[in-house]
Parts: sequence; C-alpha cells; structure tokens
Amino acid sequence: ISQELTDAQLTCDYKTAVIANNRLYVGNIRQDGEVLPDRMIKSPIGKYNILPKDNFIDVSINDGDEIIALEYFKDKLLQFKQRKVFIINISSN
Repeated sequence: ISQELTDAQLTCDYKTAVIANNRLYVGNIRQDGEVLPDRMIKSPIGKYNILPKDNFIDVSINDGDEIIALEYFKDKLLQFKQRKVFIINISSN
C-alpha cells in the first residue's frame, strides 16, 4: 500500500460487499468525496478494513448502470448491475 495515501483514500462507503479469496471486494462506492457507482475496490489480503483508492477494478464504466450486488462462486466474482451481470475471474491477481 502506498504510504502517500491519506485516510480518506484508504477507506470508503459502499453499498455492496463480498469476501472472496481472503479479500474484501466492495462495489458502488463513495471515496474521498467522489461517488463511483460502477467501481469496485478490493482490500489487501487479510486486511478487510483497508480499501486503497489505487486498488480498484473497473469492468464496464460509464454505462449508466450501477453495481447493486456482488457474489462469489468458484473463483469467480459475480458483479450484478441493474441490467447486466459480469463474471470476473479472481483466481489470480
């Protein structure tokens, strides 16, 4: 984790979350005063309370749809949006 990140850049508010592979994945976030409804952030391994701003996952951004749920199944992260579902392989970095 970068030592230059502020406290506001290491935490966030989120609407949905799931634990997978010893990490916390959160979606539909507000971080450092910015609302990002189609962004996910993952925590470092085993550190569920730290969500660094630079540890994000963007799948399909600016599509007018927001993340409503996250689920984990067999090394896959399922990202549910209002009208779409994305399957993200998280078996490796």
